[in-house]
Amino acid sequence: MEPAHTPTTREWFEKLYHELRRRARGELFRHHALTMGATTLLHEAWLRLDGRPLEFASQGELIAYAGRAMRGIVIDHIRARHADKRGGQFDLVPFETLHDLQATRPQELLQIDEALQALAVTDAALAELVELRFFAGLTFVEIGALRGVSERTVQRDWDKARILLFSTLRE
Repeated sequence: MEPAHTPTTREWFEKLYHELRRRARGELFRHHALTMGATTLLHEAWLRLDGRPLEFASQGELIAYAGRAMRGIVIDHIRARHADKRGGQFDLVPFETLHDLQATRPQELLQIDEALQALAVTDAALAELVELRFFAGLTFVEIGALRGVSERTVQRDWDKARILLFSTLRE
């Protein structure tokens, strides 16, 4: 008997390309002021993944890791746009997105990132949950399957993480 073939990062990426691209579109939808496309975001995330000796036991692990990579790219892009030496103090918002109240402003996203880093110091598991849910776009069911816990447990942890983040953001 031959040992079971464990897919490489490249094989997982190729298999999940369309799903990852859909999640990249969702990430960019939340941040309308970004000027990159979903394909660009996904390929930038791939460049961060490629060449690293990473092994993923499941599709969910790759999706979660790619979601974190996309989050990092979005944060880096926002920081670069807001650098004063580049005129980053101005927010350019396309006219057609003014009606969308769900779009997170770049400054708010930076504040969320800082609050998330503070949460990671006190409870790394809750911080990871926020990354998986908010930035990677995983559902409670997907996160539960990835962590080996029930959907209800994930929902309770999500509520706790939101409360902690909200209190940090209010300060």
